[in-house]
Amino acid sequence: MLKKKKSVKGVYVLTKSLLMDEGTSLYQRTIDTTGESDAMIMGTAIPVMHGEKMIGIISAGFLLNGNNDLVDEIRDSILYGDYYKGRSVNTVTIFMGDKRIATNVVGENAGRATGTRASEKIVSTVMQNGDPWTGRAWVVDAWYLSRYESIRNPDGGIIGMLYAGELEEKYRDIRFKAVTSILSVILAAMVFSILVFTFIAWGILVPVKNLHNATLMLMNGDRKARIKGNYSGEIGHLTNSFNNMANDIEKHTLEIEKKQKELAALNNELELTNRNYIDMLGFVSHELKNPLASAVMGLHTVKDGYLGELNEKQLKALNSVAESLDYFKDLIKNYLDLSRLEKGEYIVQRQNIFLKSAVIDPVLQQFTEEFKSRHISIDLGVHDDTKVDADPDLLRIVYDNLISNAVKYGKEGGVIRLREKIVDGRFVFSVYNEGVGIPKEKMTLLFKKFSRIYRAEHAGKRGTGLGLYSCHEIIKKHGGKIWAESVPDKWVEFSFEIG
Repeated sequence: MLKKKKSVKGVYVLTKSLLMDEGTSLYQRTIDTTGESDAMIMGTAIPVMHGEKMIGIISAGFLLNGNNDLVDEIRDSILYGDYYKGRSVNTVTIFMGDKRIATNVVGENAGRATGTRASEKIVSTVMQNGDPWTGRAWVVDAWYLSRYESIRNPDGGIIGMLYAGELEEKYRDIRFKAVTSILSVILAAMVFSILVFTFIAWGILVPVKNLHNATLMLMNGDRKARIKGNYSGEIGHLTNSFNNMANDIEKHTLEIEKKQKELAALNNELELTNRNYIDMLGFVSHELKNPLASAVMGLHTVKDGYLGELNEKQLKALNSVAESLDYFKDLIKNYLDLSRLEKGEYIVQRQNIFLKSAVIDPVLQQFTEEFKSRHISIDLGVHDDTKVDADPDLLRIVYDNLISNAVKYGKEGGVIRLREKIVDGRFVFSVYNEGVGIPKEKMTLLFKKFSRIYRAEHAGKRGTGLGLYSCHEIIKKHGGKIWAESVPDKWVEFSFEIG
């Protein structure tokens, strides 16, 4: 600013060499007050001009190092300088850098804390970042509510800090006294309220206790629990309501117990009927199995011409009988499976088996004649080395039912595909056939006991509604699931996985 021929004023730091230029006494005073060789000066400099030419400078200033009168005057004139418990409530400090050079903060030996330093956190905020710092700070030996501002030289550089603070202890004690007073009033009010409440409540404690005890007795099954005594007011209404409720509970409980006995007897009767039904179902199916098999074999012997050539009418009649016998054969097989399922005789006995050789090949062998008569081809996509942990006997029932349905309802001259694939690390097996498929609205009927889906295209192809139910139960026993997908009038595919 002097180079621009303008006056300069502010705070600046003089180094040792500049102090020595001003005289050794100023340097010695700086050393004596703060132990620092540099000095912080507040002053001004005015250029002396002769026309447009600067011919000199007039400067004046005063030393801030050890200038305790200045910080005391600031404290007393602005912060009032009160004392609390022998300690100044308000304190002011001038820092050169992070060091106190003038302060009324009391340090050790009851002297001023000149020469002590500010904390790193405050120095970082105020000296390095140039931001003011406000908060609770530990100043030498006590907590103060503090404010720190940076001191800048005329060029804008940060050379120190100005601190002002108020002793926290005073306000903490005021707060403590206020809280203590409020708590004392609250405590007195609580004691009085408790006494009044106890007096009022005593008159209702006995009936409430009786109500509590009667409630516990009722909860524990004592239907005779009642509240004795006559009470007035709301307690009287409450006890009367409880007794009425207990009477109703006892009445309804007796009715429920009576109904339970009737239901238990009916349930026993139903269980006996169901058991007799299952036993009869298994017995009849088993007894019919062998004679029917003989009848089927004899019929096919005649129908296939082994006992002589048949005319067209005879062959047509025998084909009709064969269809009926095949239906009864499937019916008996499915009812035998159902009987065993209902009795719990189908227990999964898992084995590590080759699926194709142990299950699929034997089942396909049984349908050789059906495949030939309906000109159905088999597309077998199950590998020879595919192994599963399952019960081979039960899986044969599953494949038998699925392939039987594919033959019965599949398109004549069509194809039946048996596939395997891996989904999420698990085998999924499927049986696909071309044909009329299953309408979307009928899909929910699949896998239900005695559920049959009739379509005009199925005329003459009756089912029992048990085959898919048996498949569902067997796969369920293996911890898996079975489902179906279909495009009506095109195809249907049944898929299952084993747990």
